[in-house]
Amino acid sequence: MCVLLGPLTLGPGTPASDDLKVTGSSPQGALWSDPKVVLSLPLSYPKQEGLSCGETNARSVVESFGHVYQRPTRVGLLVRLFGYSLLKSLEKLFESHGVSAPIRSAAGLDDAEKLDLLRSHLETGYPVVIAIGNGHLRRGEYFPAARLILGHYLTIYGFDDPNQTFFVYDSYLDGEPDSGLPVGNETRTYSEILRDWRGPIYYPLIGRRYVFIPATPRDKQEAY
Repeated sequence: MCVLLGPLTLGPGTPASDDLKVTGSSPQGALWSDPKVVLSLPLSYPKQEGLSCGETNARSVVESFGHVYQRPTRVGLLVRLFGYSLLKSLEKLFESHGVSAPIRSAAGLDDAEKLDLLRSHLETGYPVVIAIGNGHLRRGEYFPAARLILGHYLTIYGFDDPNQTFFVYDSYLDGEPDSGLPVGNETRTYSEILRDWRGPIYYPLIGRRYVFIPATPRDKQEAY
């Protein structure tokens, strides 16, 4: 849910990660060791308009599958009020474009199992969308307090296991992605994903802890 509960003043942020700078290369400065990415890459990485992270991420996934994205012209009251932040609305948006995107939760798994779950779906060749708390409000900086109040969707398009890194699309960020990335417009370390995936403080109240959406073209869908 891309909702900011209350005013947010941005002071100086902390570096996005102490162990990995966003440079498109590994922490040691070498090329990515063993990048694994989805079968079809996104066409672009646009910045979302307003609080439309749900729809913006859905469009990225739909177009990466080679489908034409068509914004619905007739929507219900909840969509008019909240956009596609609500999970069921987002699932229906995917389904209307031929994409299977069931809502899942990894809340009962330990950290290693959570990471295995994300990697296992990516290894099928398709992306996974996760609901997070967003502290990455400026490229290269992190605002811990923001994660506690700002819900967001993030799409993971690949990973590099030796460097403990995911390649992601973050629709909140301005600027062009680093040309050294094999896919996505940003990186997140495994520890950063686990931290942000806990979500804002209100996620447990609305049943959104560790939510993930494994996206698959409907004509390629297998049991998951």
